[in-house]
Amino acid sequence: MSMSASRHAWVSLRRSSLPRQRWFIIVLALLGGCALAMNTIVAGHVRDQIDAADAGKRLNYVVVDSTGRGSNGPINAAARRQMMGMDHVAKVYEWSQAGLLCDDDNGLPQIVWATAQIPDVPPATVAFDGPTRPVRPGEVIVPDAVNGHDLKALLGTTINVSYQRKTKASEAEAVPTKLKVVGLYDSSRPNNDGPDTVYVNVDDAKNWEAANAGMSPQAFDKQGVSRAYVEADSRAHVADVHRQLSQAGFSATSQADVVGYADQMTSDVQRMQTILIVVICVAALVLGVSVGSTISRQRGSQIAVFKAFGRSGEWILGCLETEAFLIGVVMALGIVVVGLVLCGVAITLTAAGVHLGPVAMTLVPLLDVLEQGAWFPLVLFAAVPLGCLPRTVVSVRSHEPYELLREQ
Repeated sequence: MSMSASRHAWVSLRRSSLPRQRWFIIVLALLGGCALAMNTIVAGHVRDQIDAADAGKRLNYVVVDSTGRGSNGPINAAARRQMMGMDHVAKVYEWSQAGLLCDDDNGLPQIVWATAQIPDVPPATVAFDGPTRPVRPGEVIVPDAVNGHDLKALLGTTINVSYQRKTKASEAEAVPTKLKVVGLYDSSRPNNDGPDTVYVNVDDAKNWEAANAGMSPQAFDKQGVSRAYVEADSRAHVADVHRQLSQAGFSATSQADVVGYADQMTSDVQRMQTILIVVICVAALVLGVSVGSTISRQRGSQIAVFKAFGRSGEWILGCLETEAFLIGVVMALGIVVVGLVLCGVAITLTAAGVHLGPVAMTLVPLLDVLEQGAWFPLVLFAAVPLGCLPRTVVSVRSHEPYELLREQ
């Protein structure tokens, strides 16, 4: 299509179509902006819930417990090799836990449970001595508070503890050791490791558990641990890994099974958004029909003039459809602007501490607003010209050229 046709479509849009259809376009832009904002808000809310639950790769793990009913017993090297041979298994991590006696009067409970820290599944750490990393042998992460007592002063210090070494069937001795406190975790958040928990390197936990059982580390490693974390290569394959473990006779539970991704109010917003999108798409088609009717009534003389000067029907139809397409562009831009404004308001209110229920979310980059609903404005680019097409085709075919102008 030539530039003159595009220029004519733009002039006709500004002088005729926009003034006549402005209220219709404004209403649809407001409704569409609401739908786009809801789409982004729902996506942001769900994303925040997943991020809160999926610290590191928490949802990628399937937990295998050897004490579960019908299990194959302790998880030894042979069991770990069997797990590693399954499809979509990235790695298998041993888990161990042992009791420690606190020898210092530093606010920690008299007995704490030293629990192996699983890589990529850290506790909710609130402070760390240096960059956050997995704990090394001889290091420990303790709670930031216990029974109302603040323990933040322990960060960076060394604490004295003792583990139990079984010497006879009914006798044990306390073996003192030192641990450096390298991190504090949020004790107000629930976890699956029990109360009075501290997190240590898995080798330390296994050695202490072996001593408590009266075994050497080598014998304990040969026997196997009571629990293991099996990491799937992605969250999409967690269910498949879970199924393979269950079929192999392991007692498996998936943490992804107990995570809720959206509450009922969020689901209601999603349904309302779907209804709005359907209504707006239908309304966009109606707008196209309205534009086509306007063209049929008011552009008859222009069509006749174009034909008189030798313009083909295809050129004229393309000119009119370009005008309809530009109306769709204007409406889509209006939707994007309204959506950005509404999302910005929601994010600002959330940041200010206003409780907005499912609307409450962390900062969403403006590009995310377009990414979540970019397809929706694109639909309007096609809906308006398609709605306009039947009437414009009839109008172009039915109008004859002005013979007077043709003779001149």
